[in-house]
Amino acid sequence: CKGFCKTLKYNKELRFKGYQKRIRQDLEIRAVNTRYELESSWWHIPLWQVTQPLLLEQLWELGISISSGQLSSILTEGHEGFHSEKQCLLDKAKRDALYLQTDDTRARHQGKNGYCTFIGNDLFSFFKSTRSKSKIDFLECFA
Repeated sequence: CKGFCKTLKYNKELRFKGYQKRIRQDLEIRAVNTRYELESSWWHIPLWQVTQPLLLEQLWELGISISSGQLSSILTEGHEGFHSEKQCLLDKAKRDALYLQTDDTRARHQGKNGYCTFIGNDLFSFFKSTRSKSKIDFLECFA
């Protein structure tokens, strides 16, 4: 209290009344990799898709205080390394896969049409959003 009291010695009406408790919550998401060796003819692992609203609800149920905007920022910003890794996976799949499947679907977002192109097989999935359903856009996804 020495430094604080010295600054207040000229105003006797001010008094130190203690501390207020505050809670700061951090969100830590980390990957933990475990390697298993399974006989592939006996195992099939389904792919589960989790939407952003469902993920937000799950985080709230775990007691994590986070807004939908904060979650959106975490999921969409600063992922340049992820995108380059995604492209490397597609390149490897194009080179080594026995077969590839493709599909696309349309959805409106903010009043504009958009398309999601899927390229994959039973071992991987690649998705890319585009503004049109043209052969050029597909070939750019596949390039």
